[in-house]
Amino acid sequence: MELIEIGVLVFFILFSGFLVFVKAFDIYAIFISLMMGFAIFKLKGLEWFLVIFLFLIFGILATYYGRKKRKDAKKHKTRDFDNVISNGLVAFTGVLFNYPFIYLGSISSAISDTLSSEIGMLSKTKPVLITNLGKEVEPGTNGGITKLGFFAAIIGSLIISLCAYFFYYAFLNQGLFNLRFKLATCVFFGGIFGTVVDSILGIVFENRKKMTNGSVNFISTLLAGFFVHLIMMMFC
Repeated sequence: MELIEIGVLVFFILFSGFLVFVKAFDIYAIFISLMMGFAIFKLKGLEWFLVIFLFLIFGILATYYGRKKRKDAKKHKTRDFDNVISNGLVAFTGVLFNYPFIYLGSISSAISDTLSSEIGMLSKTKPVLITNLGKEVEPGTNGGITKLGFFAAIIGSLIISLCAYFFYYAFLNQGLFNLRFKLATCVFFGGIFGTVVDSILGIVFENRKKMTNGSVNFISTLLAGFFVHLIMMMFC
């Protein structure tokens, strides 16, 4: 094992311990996250690892910032195995089968939805249903959106889009380096697409108890991943 691999592993273990200490993740979620994270680094390198690590960092920051600012917020729920799988399984599959566009699209969707949900709860105006913009709903209602939440989703998509742009050499074959801007654009809109899908699925299925939050997250990241993949295939 090379020195950089040892360093990443030690850092990730220490960071995992911190997440358990602050009760952000339970032990099962930490174990699967540790395995997936190190596997991504080992199989695909630092750039691929940094993308999913940024999702983890910004997701936790948004969660704690949002819930700290809300006086009526309930105690933060520790992320469990289901949460990690529902948000990360599509991305990890993209790593195993070498589908970089699916990987980027699914993570862009996951971070956009997380930031939209947590930061959107701070909006001073009531959310409206994504399928009926004239109907106000209570904060926290599945399918409810706010301008603040949508702006947060844009920021989330932009973070992963910039990763795709600056780390293009890790996600594009050498003969396709000229597509770096198109890749970044697709990843950006893939994140927004996934967030919209998540909201619609929340209204149609989750509110009716026909799907869980985990299954909604999984499907939205899957569709976002294929959205980016299919569009990029048109250029390749």
